[in-house]
Amino acid sequence: MDEVRVEYVFRNRSERDVETVVAFPMPDIEMSPYWEVSIPKFEDNFLGFTVTVDGQTIEPKLQQRAWVAGVDVTDRVLAAGLPLAPIGDFDGLDVAHLSDEEIEELQSWGIVAVQGDLGRAGDRPQVDATWTLKSAYWWRMVFPAGQDVHVEHTYTPATGGAAGLFVLGDGTRTEPHPYYADKYCVDDA
Repeated sequence: MDEVRVEYVFRNRSERDVETVVAFPMPDIEMSPYWEVSIPKFEDNFLGFTVTVDGQTIEPKLQQRAWVAGVDVTDRVLAAGLPLAPIGDFDGLDVAHLSDEEIEELQSWGIVAVQGDLGRAGDRPQVDATWTLKSAYWWRMVFPAGQDVHVEHTYTPATGGAAGLFVLGDGTRTEPHPYYADKYCVDDA
C-alpha cells in the first residue's frame, strides 16, 4: 500500500549499443469531484515516481493527456487554461478567466461538469473536471551490446479515498461549500 517497486533487467543480445525510449504508464485517474483515489502529493510528480538505472538516479519526463469518451481533449483543456492534473481542486476548477459560453463549450465536449446554473446572478457555480488523466513517465536509455542493465522504479500508489459529498470542500472550511449550502438548504443545525 505504501510503495510500488518495479525491478527488471534488460540484456542487449545484439552486437551494437541500442538507444531507445523507455516508458512506464501509470494507472488512469478519473478526474471527478467524486473520485475514489488518494493522491499522495499535490505537485507535478504526484506519485513520487523515481527511476534508477544500474544504481544511478535518472530524471524521467512526464507525459500527461486528457481523454473523454476515447477522444484526446488535451489541446482543448490547455487552450482553456486548465491544468491537466487538477489535483487538490476540491472546490472545482478555477474558471474565473472563462466566459459562460466557453464553459458551456467545454461542458458540451464532456470536459467539465457544471454544478448549478451558468448565467445566474451572484456566484458562479462550481465547475469540475470530468476527463480521464493518462500519465506516462519516459526516458531515453542506452543498452550496451551484450550487457545487462538493471532498472528500478518506485512510486506511491493512489489508493483509498473518501465516500460521500465533500460538503466542507478540502476539509479546511468551517462552513459548507456555497454550492452545497445553496442546493441543500444547509442551516446552522
